[in-house]
Amino acid sequence: GLYKALGFLFLAMGTLGVVLPILPTTPFVLLSAWCFARSSEKWHRWLLGSKLFGPLIRNWEAHRCISRRTKVVAVVTMAAVGSASVVFGAEQTWVRLLTVALIGVGLAAVAALLVIFALLPKEAFSFFRSPSQVVEAPPPETETFRMGGLVKDGSIANLRGVRFEFVITDGGAEVPVRYVGDEPKPDLFSEGQGTVITGKYINGVFEATELLAKHDESYMPAEVIDVLKEQGVYREPEG
Repeated sequence: GLYKALGFLFLAMGTLGVVLPILPTTPFVLLSAWCFARSSEKWHRWLLGSKLFGPLIRNWEAHRCISRRTKVVAVVTMAAVGSASVVFGAEQTWVRLLTVALIGVGLAAVAALLVIFALLPKEAFSFFRSPSQVVEAPPPETETFRMGGLVKDGSIANLRGVRFEFVITDGGAEVPVRYVGDEPKPDLFSEGQGTVITGKYINGVFEATELLAKHDESYMPAEVIDVLKEQGVYREPEG
């Protein structure tokens, strides 16, 4: 699909950035991860597990920023390459000015992309699965991903503090969930409603660190609607 093709394109550009200092690596790697999260589990998992690119994505998910070392190396290298291009690469003034302008535009574009990424939710780079997909092919216990479905009726059980358990289903399979986050349960989180959760699947239980809070009684995440339609159990809201 389109997202998968774009994922490969951005990955190629990010890889070129490793050997071409004037081409930024991190923004293209983040774009690639975002595209693969919506198109290819195989390549999304490979990207996160990559020794070269994986740390960039995990650092961004955890801290919403690029490490100081990466930023210093990138800025110094780009400045050095740009200066060398201006001083030694051309004799005509307009060519030098054009080079400086292109470098400025490139830096501005990178800054704009990073601002956009910072505004995206943390789960934007995580792969999405349905309960049926998780049961059929359990992902590694180290992988953080999103899962969506309906909260099974009669399954919510409160634990100590803000933690609680419930079961999520898509009509084809059920997955027990234990919420291990620090935020209290949203007021509109209830049984029979759709939700999207983020966490890890460990020993047959999904340990959720985040869950999507509804905006109103009629709201249902688009991913959940798609999951229910695949299982043939989705019903259009009345009214």
